[in-house]
Amino acid sequence: MDKVLEILTQFPANRQLALYNILGGPEMVEKILSSDVYVILKAAKRKLVDKHGRFIPLGLSAPVVDADYNYYFERPAEDDLELVRRFINMTQLLNCSSEIYFKDFKDRTDEILQRVKDDRQLANLLQGPYFRIILPPLQVGVDIGKTLEDIFLPAIEQAYLQHFPERRFQNKLKEELIGRVSIAEGAQYAPLLEAMSQGAVPAILFPTAFQGFSDLAAHEVLDMLSEEVEAQNEIDDLIDDISSISGRDIIMSGGYDVMAALVGYMDILARDSKTPPIDIDIFQWQARNYGLNFIANEENFCFDYRVFCSSGHHSTGVVILG
Repeated sequence: MDKVLEILTQFPANRQLALYNILGGPEMVEKILSSDVYVILKAAKRKLVDKHGRFIPLGLSAPVVDADYNYYFERPAEDDLELVRRFINMTQLLNCSSEIYFKDFKDRTDEILQRVKDDRQLANLLQGPYFRIILPPLQVGVDIGKTLEDIFLPAIEQAYLQHFPERRFQNKLKEELIGRVSIAEGAQYAPLLEAMSQGAVPAILFPTAFQGFSDLAAHEVLDMLSEEVEAQNEIDDLIDDISSISGRDIIMSGGYDVMAALVGYMDILARDSKTPPIDIDIFQWQARNYGLNFIANEENFCFDYRVFCSSGHHSTGVVILG
């Protein structure tokens, strides 16, 4: 008995009571002691995203700088009438009005948001800005530059001038894209392209999840995330506690997804000079060190190329498909 008292006195009474309650109270404790049930101990899932909705850059070898929160995106209102307006604008300008109904779009994006909310590791993504988007159907193997010139850039220009008729849209790469744009090395964009080949795709874009990360650092995080989530799921199989989101469900943004968001949320994404420059790092232009991007100010919205690098005010994120 003295040994028991010695052990118990190492823990304050409130901690003993907390543990007793965690175990399920008197009936459950009795079952544990009688070996009718057993307890499985496992490490708690660590949060991967901080209070700003940005991935936590731990253990990375590639460059990362601090996010500059003087550059920010406002969050769109969660209002059905507003969402209908944005949905109509996206589907009309991207020529996919007949591909999907609003209810399906709303239900499938609601499901994504619920899955993120239920995932302890990723739930903080919802603390940052996020956008419900629709990706138009697209055939596999089409020339990316031609798709940008024929579909996305005209839609973006029209959306920009609708919201900011007194400003100017500048395409500095006009007639410089066909045959010159490819998927950047290391980009895991195939799942999104495959989904688009099957029809219109609802998705949620988290545009600042990698603010301040280089493209290599972002790829590194997603590789680590996929390995960690899948390993955790193998353990969770034993106790029916599968993660809400697979590591394979999370795709680095910076391609068609961001351009679709620009069509639907131009008022937010091209607001002014304190809007983060939007990097299109999934696509490389001419050489592996060059990506594409959009930069806004109070007079114009410019589409041009950029050198791949990390910058605290530039925006790169993730997209989750519905």
